Amino acid sequence: NVMPIGFANLKAIPQISAVRATIPGSRNIYYRREYNINGVNYLFCACTDGSAWQVLGNAPFTVTNIAVAGTFSGSATQVAQWKNDRVLIIDTNANGYRDWNGVTLTPLSGTTSAPAGGTRIATYASRVWIVIVTGNGRTIVWSEVDDYSDFTGTGGSTTLTDETLTSSIQQLVVANNFMYIMGVDSINVIADVQVVGGVTQFSNTNLVANSGSNFPQSVIPYFRSIWYMDNSGIYALYGATPRKASDALDGIFQRIDFDQPITAGSVTLYNKLCVAYNVVYMDQEAGDRR
Repeated sequence: NVMPIGFANLKAIPQISAVRATIPGSRNIYYRREYNINGVNYLFCACTDGSAWQVLGNAPFTVTNIAVAGTFSGSATQVAQWKNDRVLIIDTNANGYRDWNGVTLTPLSGTTSAPAGGTRIATYASRVWIVIVTGNGRTIVWSEVDDYSDFTGTGGSTTLTDETLTSSIQQLVVANNFMYIMGVDSINVIADVQVVGGVTQFSNTNLVANSGSNFPQSVIPYFRSIWYMDNSGIYALYGATPRKASDALDGIFQRIDFDQPITAGSVTLYNKLCVAYNVVYMDQEAGDRR
């Protein structure tokens, strides 16, 4: 647990802080995402009982209930920030597309032209992009320009048919003026979104045909690259070239429990922006630990 900053400059990783907030009841959080509404930072938490919660990003770390138990599936919720006035929530449940403005949870599925539900969501090119439940997880729908609830007009859909995507879409990530489509063993990018004759057009380019990830929460942007993890290591995508970033850690991958959730995030340690991965390591002497 020592972080090398430079020659003769090794820093011990800080200890875990005191508890900042507690979600009421015996609930397990399986998904978290930071967002900002009107200049205030929050943390979105989805729990396995189908409830959702908001945690204020600084003191007093106030916890607010967004949705009661059973509202969502309890296993497949994601969010994306829209401007900085609300967060958009997608879930595989029927009527699973909703928006939260920090005070009110509003259903969009069933009340607008929005899809009934989905598995992945991103905001890109002034639109919302959702991987819908139908279409074997390969169909993406997008909204009207500068609108998160209207999917008519210049909205539309596309289904990825290329064999490079061997399974379903695992994650959507927006960075570097692209929207990355992560598959189990492929990476595509959508770019150059424009409206021609009332129809939305864009390019969909396959970058990688033999590397990807089936751990959706392991895929994150880091500076000008996209980092992700699979069973063989951690990779960084620079442009169109993935490079393995975890050669020095190869020995521990044999003892990672890949049946457990794998998450990633960017953290600041000693004023340095770093990538952090959270896994369960099956230690032969100390037992399982993160």
